[in-house]
Amino acid sequence: LVNCFIVTERHVRVYVFGRDGLHYSVKVNIHENPEVFVRFMLGALSLEADVVGFDPTIYYSDGKRHVRTVDSDGLEVVYTMVHVRPVFYRRTIRGRGTTCWMVQNDEGDIFIVKDGWKALDRVHESTFLKLAENTDGVGQMRGFQNRLALLSQLRLINVADMSAEMAKVFRDRELCRVILDYYGRSLEGFKSRGELLGAYHDALCGYRNLYNVAEILHRDISINNVLIGKPGAASPNRGVLIDLDMAIELERTKSLHKVDFKTGTRAFQSINILRSYRSKNNSKPHSYMDDLESFFYVLFWICCGY
Repeated sequence: LVNCFIVTERHVRVYVFGRDGLHYSVKVNIHENPEVFVRFMLGALSLEADVVGFDPTIYYSDGKRHVRTVDSDGLEVVYTMVHVRPVFYRRTIRGRGTTCWMVQNDEGDIFIVKDGWKALDRVHESTFLKLAENTDGVGQMRGFQNRLALLSQLRLINVADMSAEMAKVFRDRELCRVILDYYGRSLEGFKSRGELLGAYHDALCGYRNLYNVAEILHRDISINNVLIGKPGAASPNRGVLIDLDMAIELERTKSLHKVDFKTGTRAFQSINILRSYRSKNNSKPHSYMDDLESFFYVLFWICCGY
């Protein structure tokens, strides 16, 4: 959450930017209600991280930044950030707000901590990652935490008593965290044609494994979701497929397979998905053929750029 104030000689108004969009308070007369103005300032200047909107599980200690989370056994573990700044973050106010940090444990092993605000009606990414455990060509999970926070709790909103007007604009989300193995660069960072084709081949095989073995449809094949494998990795892990945020299980009902132009990364979407922008009725359900077309556009992207 980001809190902002507009203050005039008579009034103050608070604006709060969060993953559900922008909300703002009524206009408060600071002369008639000075205690409200003081409360606004005390809240913004609080030394309590969670009061001002910061995640208290991410903190500084001994001059370093740390993340407190859990390992694969559900036991608490503290990682040290390799870089203070995220290695990836989604530049949007409303939505998932995916943020990734590179961290290491006491033994020096490197991992990625991925945070994101999931819509309540979507399946947790950790659910798909558990189904894909030990699957070649697919990024592996080393721990997860679901429902670290709810937007409704942060805003002190009682969803059960929410007015119809408020329900039209408010969409509750939960903060989820997964700890992932650290791999190499994105596919664009290839050092040779052999490395490129090997990583592309194994990631494509990883997609096949994800579909046939774990029975998961990825639905967001893009240049940033295909990574070169760990240094020295041999086939079938010279390249890996990551990011199952938009995935679905194949066993879901037919109605939930409907194509949606809002799902995926625009530059790599299939023609079928792009056509759904105008009319979903004339589009076929999202299938593996759409994802394979996206794989083609990934390779086409590289051939045009390099």
